Amino acid sequence: MITFFFTVNKSFLERTNHPITIPRAYNSDLVSAIYGGTGGRTIPVTLTPPKGRILNGEIYYGKASYGPYYQIKVLGQYPSDYFGDLKIGESVMVSIVKSGRHANVRIISQKQARAAAEKLMSQ
Repeated sequence: MITFFFTVNKSFLERTNHPITIPRAYNSDLVSAIYGGTGGRTIPVTLTPPKGRILNGEIYYGKASYGPYYQIKVLGQYPSDYFGDLKIGESVMVSIVKSGRHANVRIISQKQARAAAEKLMSQ
């Protein structure tokens, strides 16, 4: 499993593929844990945004002037309201988990994280 924080930006809210670039510091963990040791390619994922609707997506592999990168993208045309009431500058937690031969991506809002923490503390 790979977990990192992402700061919601304009392109995430306005582009129909809602891109999230995975920090380069996680590339080796991503390749070993999610790609099974062979990266450098795009793979399909199931993406669950804060509102809970399951979307088809991919972890896209690309190359730029600064080197290779991986980016989570939604496939299809989904409006921003599928992602809840996220605002530019808000931090969300992104979790990528391998389940069998498929990868699952979950985006967790601050509100969801607080609710989960409160539930744990009340037990």
